[in-house]
Amino acid sequence: MSIFIARQPIFDASMNVHGYELLFRSGMVNSFTASDGDLASSHVMINSFCILGLDKLTDGRKAFINFTENLLKADVATLFPNESLVVEVLEHVNPEKDIVERCRELKNNGYRLALDDFVLREDYLPLIELADIIKVDFLSTAPAERKDLIQQLKGRKIQFLAEKVETHEEFAQAREWGYSYFQGYFFSKPVVLSSKDIPSLKLTYLQLIEKVSREDVDFDEVAEIVVRDVSLSYKLLKLANSAAFGLRYKVESVRQALVVLGTKELKKLVSLMILSGLGDDKPDEIVRTSLVRAKFAELLSEESLLKARKEECFLLGLFSMLDVLMNRTMEEVLSGISLSEDVRYGLLTKDGIFGWLYQLMLSYERGDWMLCNTYASIVGLNANKLTDSYIKALEWAKAVA
Repeated sequence: MSIFIARQPIFDASMNVHGYELLFRSGMVNSFTASDGDLASSHVMINSFCILGLDKLTDGRKAFINFTENLLKADVATLFPNESLVVEVLEHVNPEKDIVERCRELKNNGYRLALDDFVLREDYLPLIELADIIKVDFLSTAPAERKDLIQQLKGRKIQFLAEKVETHEEFAQAREWGYSYFQGYFFSKPVVLSSKDIPSLKLTYLQLIEKVSREDVDFDEVAEIVVRDVSLSYKLLKLANSAAFGLRYKVESVRQALVVLGTKELKKLVSLMILSGLGDDKPDEIVRTSLVRAKFAELLSEESLLKARKEECFLLGLFSMLDVLMNRTMEEVLSGISLSEDVRYGLLTKDGIFGWLYQLMLSYERGDWMLCNTYASIVGLNANKLTDSYIKALEWAKAVA
């Protein structure tokens, strides 16, 4: 049986990642449609998490997992440690006596409960009494309703989570109203500050990206730029002298370290270090997402129509959030970087072979499995390989970050 697993970050008010909502299906469908589907998916969830481990999927943070009536009745939640799991009670769950009692047992056993896509209803009062978190869908509710919910439930020990937050304005408004947690793609859209210049340090990083992205890398030119930055020089020398390379001599110069790494690894490593530097004033999740996408794209390319262009696929994923990191439009950011026209076109238009791979990654992140299947077919990829590659990308990003 195929397993599809993705994750979406949940932030606190300081833009730190509080946890991840885990999205999973047993096939290319977007919702549970029947009792049998619930039970089948529960087995998939149990088996996949037992094999993969929650820590790999959440980096030790909270796991928010959707629970239907059947999953609640099957006591699936108790298979996971209470400190790791937030039980999301889906909006269509009937708050019958049996369900309320199951939720009370979970609460008494130390599990946190969240009510998903919440709408205030009288019959939901028993579950509201047990809830730790209430999730409010910002796409389907009016601004006045989002604010009024907090006022109506004031005085209860409940935290509010704004989900499907798409803009920084919505994020700021929700935070002002008293929402504690935030979920959506607001962090992936840049706030363009066209009246300000790009900081000089970031200009240096862009120059370095341009140098290492060339087909023939000039080590002297790269070394000249690296030595301007103490942090980059230190990291480069430390890596070259690490056990990973097993050298019998000590690498003492930046240029020597660049030669030791070699062209392929140099392009990858320098890009990673630069990305971290660009993200110094941004949420860590932006850099983390960029790293996951880079490795995910590289792994997917190995069994697709792009298998001969792995390095370009890596850069596609790595640079996919440069506009956010730089607070500029993607057109502005890419204007100073030497990239293949195919990668550039893919990043700017999300079209063409690289654009379709980009769309595949985005639809996977959102848990849109039907769209994933479509783009996987277009780029010549077996959709059953997606989750394995995604998990490997998560592990790799955690190791290098």
